[in-house]
Amino acid sequence: MFSSLYEGFTDYKIKSVKIQDKTAEALVAFGYNEASPKETWMDTVHLINTEKGWRIDNVTFDTIGNSKDLKARLTEFVQSTQQ
Repeated sequence: MFSSLYEGFTDYKIKSVKIQDKTAEALVAFGYNEASPKETWMDTVHLINTEKGWRIDNVTFDTIGNSKDLKARLTEFVQSTQQ
């Protein structure tokens, strides 16, 4: 699972889920307790309902990291490997 903090997370809790037609947004609270003080942040997971069920479409990251969202970060990564 991708999250805002590059080290990942040690715990999470789904705070809310908003479903509208074939899309949904899940607000997820993450924590990382391997550092002091404990880091906490919230990311939004964007889902789409496909023929095969719900799939993650994108993740909007909290401002704790340096990326706006997962799609943008993956695009930057692919572009950097093609140079």
